[in-house]
Amino acid sequence: MLGALFSPLAPAAVLLLGAFILPLVALQLASRWRAQSELRHWSAPVVVGLAAVALAGVRLTFGADAAGEGLELLSGWNFSSADTVAALTIRADALSLPFLLLTILILLAVTLATPLILPAPPKREENVSDLAIWLVLGAGACFLFVSANGLTLVYAVLGFDVLTMFYWLQRGHRELSIARIFLGLFTIAGLMLASLGPTPGAGPGALWLGLALWLRLGLYPFIETNAHGRWQDYGTLAYLALSLLIGVYLAARVLVQPLTGLMPWLFGLFMLLNGLLAWLSDERSDLLARLLLVGTAFLVLVVPLDQVATTAYSVGLMLSIVVLWITPHLGRPRLTEGAWSWPYLPAVAATLTLIGLPFSLGWLARTSLYHALLLRDNIPLLFLVILSESLALSGLVRYWLLLWQGDEQSERRSMVGIVVMVPFLIPGLAPLILATLTRTDLPSANFQQEAAIVGALAVTILGGFGLGYFRPTLTHRLKIAPFLLADFARLGWLLPWWAAWLNWLGRFILRIRVILEGRHYMGWALFTALVGILIILLGT
Repeated sequence: MLGALFSPLAPAAVLLLGAFILPLVALQLASRWRAQSELRHWSAPVVVGLAAVALAGVRLTFGADAAGEGLELLSGWNFSSADTVAALTIRADALSLPFLLLTILILLAVTLATPLILPAPPKREENVSDLAIWLVLGAGACFLFVSANGLTLVYAVLGFDVLTMFYWLQRGHRELSIARIFLGLFTIAGLMLASLGPTPGAGPGALWLGLALWLRLGLYPFIETNAHGRWQDYGTLAYLALSLLIGVYLAARVLVQPLTGLMPWLFGLFMLLNGLLAWLSDERSDLLARLLLVGTAFLVLVVPLDQVATTAYSVGLMLSIVVLWITPHLGRPRLTEGAWSWPYLPAVAATLTLIGLPFSLGWLARTSLYHALLLRDNIPLLFLVILSESLALSGLVRYWLLLWQGDEQSERRSMVGIVVMVPFLIPGLAPLILATLTRTDLPSANFQQEAAIVGALAVTILGGFGLGYFRPTLTHRLKIAPFLLADFARLGWLLPWWAAWLNWLGRFILRIRVILEGRHYMGWALFTALVGILIILLGT
């Protein structure tokens, strides 16, 4: 980094200022200025670039931090003495840095790939609200990643979910906006209960926290992906990536014990559903979204992991999906031209990272994940994960088939965003860059792996290629209707049952109120019976 010049909140402050200033400028500029295409195209990427410069000058803390080195006090209060008891503190450390960098790179790619990011006259409000919500979500994520204690983390989680509420209100989904507020409250309750337990990572608090992470990385993204329908605009990519980044960071930061009980199976179930939908999908944005959901669920399934493996997996997975998402439909390469290959290299590097090629970030990450999974000694869960990953990776075969069916028209601006992320995906170079930035011992390749780990990884890759390449044959032989199976896998048929159960629950709660308040003779009779039962039980 450039040096300890700025506060850890500097990137969040730049993005937040950009979210307020750019829309105001866009609405107040004269028509002749707003008609300038260069100004409309590059304003938002410049703001994100300034946030990247601020990140390069942030004060970072590396290594052991027993003395609280690098902490910055935002606010502290105590009403009885001069000492600070409850405090909001921030710090950027080796775990925060990769997630901050991912946030900046995702926003940079989205703003570069989105055409006409600022409105042209006379459409004064076109895209302005989208731009503001992207930058505000990025600022909220940056604030969360530098939270240095539990109190600050609780405020940051609730603040980010409030911002996502506005995102869904803007999209016209009031029910999902309300659900996001519930998710924020449920998550902070899990964080607080987990910290109150006598043993870290054990007890009801840990179970509550695991359930909150399942909602954040399993059920909610699954429902939201179905609600989006066609994931074509880049704003949905920004929302999905940032939302999942928050969940992955929380899991890496606060989980100290593996998930137990039904929680691994709940994650495994949604991995299977998302993998199945990726196998059945014919839209590259949808299959990439499903692949991202499977990857993040797999990471949480095996936490806690070594920080190096968590960082490598998160960076490799997120950037690979973003690169594949914003890569234009290039079409078949022209072998007669000397420069035909370079537009395909980022997509090739991203694909190799996702499948776990040696010397890439994917190799260290995926071998570490399968090693942690094998230590569980749960063979059925291992088979479920391998099947889910194979189904998800099968979408990459169809992705390349769709890519080759394009018109070979490259979008220059989106390719600029891709080139910025390529160094983190090149085998051999990516581990070196990430190790230098985070000051960790990140090996380029570790071939001292058990045969079971290499075998599981090979079966996943070969299974994904086979399922993707032979999908038409399999659906024909097994007489599978892809559209019907996809509708079933989205669980839309459960909504009437869910509505009926909630209706019954509401009626039951009203009946309890009638009984406790004694509104009629039956209520008085039941209330008297309850009191009598309590007296008998207390007497014995």
